Amino acid sequence: MADSGIELIIWTDAARVTLAKQIINQLKDRVTILAVGGERTATVTDLARDFDLPFDDDLRKIMVDHPPSGMLFLSMQQVSMRDLETMAQAQMIVHTIVPVTSTIANVSTTTVRCKLLPQFNQCNGWTQAADPLESLGKLDQIHFTSVGSLADASLFARLVDSWEHILSLIHMPTAVDAVLSSSKPIPENLEKITGHLSIQGRLAGGGCIQMLLSDHAAMSHRQMTLLGHDAQLIVTDTRYELYQPDGTIIDQWACETQMPCFGELVSDGCHAALTNPYAQAIDDATLINRRQAALGCAHACLISARTGEPETPARILELQV
Repeated sequence: MADSGIELIIWTDAARVTLAKQIINQLKDRVTILAVGGERTATVTDLARDFDLPFDDDLRKIMVDHPPSGMLFLSMQQVSMRDLETMAQAQMIVHTIVPVTSTIANVSTTTVRCKLLPQFNQCNGWTQAADPLESLGKLDQIHFTSVGSLADASLFARLVDSWEHILSLIHMPTAVDAVLSSSKPIPENLEKITGHLSIQGRLAGGGCIQMLLSDHAAMSHRQMTLLGHDAQLIVTDTRYELYQPDGTIIDQWACETQMPCFGELVSDGCHAALTNPYAQAIDDATLINRRQAALGCAHACLISARTGEPETPARILELQV
């Protein structure tokens, strides 16, 4: 039965209607969905009609007519910074599937309070691992994979989430070297990147980061492997395994259910935040610093992919903040 105290509006466009339908089906028995808003096209209005929900393409009007406790943006079309500031002032819980801005200088309290979904640090494997770094000793290498189809998270969203998670564990790399394989020319705009992205980052202490990201993968998969001096940890959305260097398993956990689809990851993350908004509370200054650093690394990866040369994230950050 839906929790009548948790009221949500979903904002979408035609490209994300299938995803919106999955999310509504996942959430309709857990929260009260007040309305569907977004692009005024037949597919979006049909979505609202199919679930017997009000529709409007005017964001301010839909929030006045149906005041929600939370907003879920599957599209940022017709959403202004002023709208987001209004939601922040109303202490509304806001989630998006793509970062609100790719401009480092525009990162603010308003933009970071629009939480990105799904985040790897909220997946079951990572949360069950408790304190993943405690048993590793000196951290030597991080290997991170986040791949899926174009119908799921954009490459831009995967890039920012990956870097934010990694930077919650270690300092910014001194240099990154990236290769983007795509059927389209490499864009200047970070938000438009697409294809398969491989990244290698060099850490100041001699360690390294390796990342594989894609929005054109045949299968969805997220995995982080942490190689430490004393132990090694493998984490996915549904399991974790902690090993000694000789292969002896120290600890492990596995979810009994199958790997959730992208819509389930978004739904579960949104529901968890709406029901327990202070569970993972982090101060705004930390969120802003981490998002700026993540965007600095992301821009450095894009520049490296364009030039074919290593790039320094700290230099990018200094130039844009």
